[in-house]
Amino acid sequence: MIQMLHKRKSYALAILTAILLWGGTAIGQTNTWDGSTSNDWNTATNWSLNLVPIAAHDVVININAAITFSGNGVAGSLTISGNRVVSLTAAGGGRTLTLSKTTGPALDVQSGSTLSIAGTTGGGTRDMTLTFAAPAGKVATIAGTFDNTGIGDGTDYNTSNAITTVSGTFIDRDALTGDNATRFIVTGTGTYEYAQNGGNLPTATWNTGSTVNISGVTNALPGNAGQILSNLTFSSALTSDITWTTIPTINGNLIMSNTGTRILTVTSSPTGRILTVGGDFTHTSGNFRGNSSSGGATINVGGNFNQSGGTFSLKEGTGNAAMNITGNFTKTGGTFNQRTTTTTGTSVVTVGGNFSNSVGTYNMSSVAAIGVLNVTGDFSVTSAANTFTESAGGSGTVNFTGSGTHTYTANATAISTTINFNVATGNTLQMATPTTAVTGTGTFTLASGATLGITSADGITTLGTPSGNILTTGGRSYDAGANYLYNGTGAQNTGTGFQTNLLGDLIINNPGNIVTLSSAKTIASGGLVNLQAGTFASGTNLTMATNSSFLKSAGSLTGTFAGGDYDVEYAGTPGTTGPELQGGQGGGTRLRNLTINLTTGQSVNLTAETSMKGELTLNTGLLALGANILEMTATATCTNGGNPTSYVSGRMRKIGAADFVFPLGLATYKPVGFSGSSTDFTADLTGTATITALAFNLNPLKAVAPKVFTGSLVSLTNCFLWQIERDDAGTNDVFVWTSTGPAGGAFSTENLTSCFGPTTPPTTVVPADLRVARHNGSVWLDLGQGAQVQRSNAWFISSSVASTTFSPFTVGSAQDVLPVSLASFTASKQGASVDLKWTTASEQNNAYFTVERSADGVSFSAIGKVNGAGNSSSTLNYSYTDNNPLAGKNFYRLRQVDFDGQFDISAIVSVNLSVTSKVSLYPNPVSNTALLQYPKAVKGAGYRLVAMDGRVMKSGILQENSTQMNLNLSGMQSGTYVLIINNNGEQYQQRIQKQ
Repeated sequence: MIQMLHKRKSYALAILTAILLWGGTAIGQTNTWDGSTSNDWNTATNWSLNLVPIAAHDVVININAAITFSGNGVAGSLTISGNRVVSLTAAGGGRTLTLSKTTGPALDVQSGSTLSIAGTTGGGTRDMTLTFAAPAGKVATIAGTFDNTGIGDGTDYNTSNAITTVSGTFIDRDALTGDNATRFIVTGTGTYEYAQNGGNLPTATWNTGSTVNISGVTNALPGNAGQILSNLTFSSALTSDITWTTIPTINGNLIMSNTGTRILTVTSSPTGRILTVGGDFTHTSGNFRGNSSSGGATINVGGNFNQSGGTFSLKEGTGNAAMNITGNFTKTGGTFNQRTTTTTGTSVVTVGGNFSNSVGTYNMSSVAAIGVLNVTGDFSVTSAANTFTESAGGSGTVNFTGSGTHTYTANATAISTTINFNVATGNTLQMATPTTAVTGTGTFTLASGATLGITSADGITTLGTPSGNILTTGGRSYDAGANYLYNGTGAQNTGTGFQTNLLGDLIINNPGNIVTLSSAKTIASGGLVNLQAGTFASGTNLTMATNSSFLKSAGSLTGTFAGGDYDVEYAGTPGTTGPELQGGQGGGTRLRNLTINLTTGQSVNLTAETSMKGELTLNTGLLALGANILEMTATATCTNGGNPTSYVSGRMRKIGAADFVFPLGLATYKPVGFSGSSTDFTADLTGTATITALAFNLNPLKAVAPKVFTGSLVSLTNCFLWQIERDDAGTNDVFVWTSTGPAGGAFSTENLTSCFGPTTPPTTVVPADLRVARHNGSVWLDLGQGAQVQRSNAWFISSSVASTTFSPFTVGSAQDVLPVSLASFTASKQGASVDLKWTTASEQNNAYFTVERSADGVSFSAIGKVNGAGNSSSTLNYSYTDNNPLAGKNFYRLRQVDFDGQFDISAIVSVNLSVTSKVSLYPNPVSNTALLQYPKAVKGAGYRLVAMDGRVMKSGILQENSTQMNLNLSGMQSGTYVLIINNNGEQYQQRIQKQ
């Protein structure tokens, strides 16, 4: 009776709940599966509301459940959560679950959870269908996994009235209906797995990053495959060979991970097909073939090609096949065949990046035909022998193309078959190590304009020689117009294969090691020796032909080579010149052009006299001649001259009648020139001349004596001095043009203020008071100012008076603008000391003052030093205190010293220290010992015996309360000394004459 009552109450509750639901009071309630009674969806007691879900319920399944449908089912929404695995299976017939919610997801498979639908096998139709009620616009989100299993009679996921967004995984094993690009969307994190054979790929939106995985194909590829996909993975175990009849466009990556024992082919028909992979093509296992018929196929890979297993065959049919890889080719396993059948058609693989075959076989051709591999990056074959090969009478060709550097890595056994190697113009093939070798029975060709980076100790060798980096046995062709870079890690020989007449570049870049020229070679016209690092030992084997070039940026050259009329350029930090200038040394030979193009602040030092006939170009850095002469012949020019950062330091000689600027300098740029006119710098002389010039960073007033002026000269620059000589016996007039500062108007670095004192330089022209001055051995001659001009990066003035004799030249002025103007110098007694004070009205190049003292006004000694201001145009005051002056008269003078060591001496001033002495000495003069008497000594009183040059000869402490002592002067030199006693704050002095 009690059980019956309980059932009646349950039935009553169910009826009441249903009434409430239909009345609208329970719409949107959550009905959660608990499976407490059975696995049947259609059993009310399996649900938290004790009601079979209706269209108003939000159904939640958050436990693992295998649910069957004894009838059809409805719900507002279905949510699978909690990382649970849930299956929905038809039972007893075909079943349908219809979802109808219009706000929020009608289907929500949350991340980590799995929902699968499955039919059953039996009489009639027993499909399981998941669909969405009309009208359209429902939302389905699959962040976890949805598995349309296809078990039993079948399954169907119908998207006609829903927009399905897959950010997790959708596995399609049977039917997906109602799809189009707006109703089925796979996001950048989503995967659609096609797990069936035949059928059609759904029409969908495949967002960037999404993946299509074809896993269920056995003998029929899906239709509707001609879509634009992002990533595609092929992982099907085929039971027969199949061909893509409709090829998708793959914007992302393609992964071949399995085909079983059968082959997936791009084309087998006469119409060529193109497979485009925008990202990487990765082959891990299975068999893939590009072409098996006359149709041909092209595979374009926008990223990298990576093979770690399986077999990839580009060409087996009679048609052509090509594979274009924008990125790198990396092979760590498996087999790659460029061509395996027929002798017709071509197979070409082009690698835009690096080629690497480290494990497995790369077969270029297994028939009597040629496979072509074009590499624009590095080439590496690092596995055992015969892994990069051809066979059965064929041959392969590897072309290094593009315009970059290809590093070649392979040992001597890696290639033993007929592989031909070609390095195209504009490409560099760099041997990776000294033991790297290009081998095989094919040929090696280095084209004109190509570069070979050589690391072997034996360099490059001729055919038959079993050494060097190139060891092919079918032939070795090194073009005379190619470039040869020796950049090993130890000593190297150029080798027997090096060109006899080189039209290209010979580059030496082997730091710390020697590269030896093996036999007599000529750098032909247009050829170049480029010395970058290391030592190039040319011995007596090198000849530089006319119009060839030598470029040195570092390293050194040893040897004595022949030739003349070639070019030399110094760049970088080359240091000291070597035999490269032999083309301009003696025997009537001449250097053609010489270029200085160094790193800022660097210099190159000339080690021998050099003569040149072409252009001297000074861009950056110094050419230091030392004791050598740089001779410019009659045809030699220096069109642009020097500049403040690039000039010649040393003696230059110019031969000929043409006007010329010597681009000289010392510490600063100081060009000087000559012409046949005082107003026209481009006027030639009336005859030939040989003139030598040398610039100094000296003050002419201090460097050249006597300091006597003529004409209107009253002052000279303290910056410019040139020694100009005429080496021939000619008497033609020569007008000298001296620089006054850099061109550009305001003389910004070496201006009139720094070279002439506190004048105000003009902004556009040279002052009219400047003139050319020459010292004739007795006086400074005023040669006037004929004209002003900007040339060779400097301002120039010309002499208005011609010179036929030569000597020191400088720039003078008609204004009194001394470099250091001493306005006053005084000495005054201040107690027991002497205060020295002096004032300068201006200073230029003033390093310091030395204060000198004398007892007789003749012999002076330094007693102090005061730093100068360097450069100043204002009044400056200086002082110095002599705390230990001599007794009697003291004479003082100043020695003003420039930064370059030159000096001037001031007038002499004096002060008399007439002190009433309270000491006595007997006898005086003294021979050896004298009695010294003084006021009563306090504690700490002392004495000093000082020589006239300020040196302290003797000193000591007086005995406290004493009034006399014996002073021993034996052993001291004869002369005048001063005895100074300091006692109780008082100082007493006594002059002593030592006999």
